[in-house]
Amino acid sequence: MGGGLEIALACHLIVADTTARFALSEVKVGLVAGAGGLVRLPRAVPQKLATEMILTGRRLTADEALAHGLVNRVVEAGTAVAGARALAAEILDGSPTSVRASLQVMAETQAIPDTLDAVAFHSEAFDEVTLSEDFIEGITAFAQKRTPHWHNR
Repeated sequence: MGGGLEIALACHLIVADTTARFALSEVKVGLVAGAGGLVRLPRAVPQKLATEMILTGRRLTADEALAHGLVNRVVEAGTAVAGARALAAEILDGSPTSVRASLQVMAETQAIPDTLDAVAFHSEAFDEVTLSEDFIEGITAFAQKRTPHWHNR
């Protein structure tokens, strides 16, 4: 609740267990979600839902949060850390260079309102990937039908 959701909203990915509840309940105690919640929540869920949550302190269940795209996965109670590790393992299957560049491009283009302009934006991250050892390894491994061995460079 409150600050806990604000911390979660600052994360790229969120894994919640079935008992989790999500709210910005600051209005119930005369505060505002000033640590990013007022900015991040409307970008994470539909505007009307964010406004209702912010103005009323409405709580979402884990399943509601999943349905609205606030969390990536819901796992059994008490297994959130294991669920987060499983998601991290999936990310680690990919090239660290590609993961880093993907996050960079997403951050760089987030404030570009027009989709076509955002797609046309040239990031140095694209160059980094295409000149990387991981790029060569990924293409080679694909052609050889084997698992790539990433070098993070």
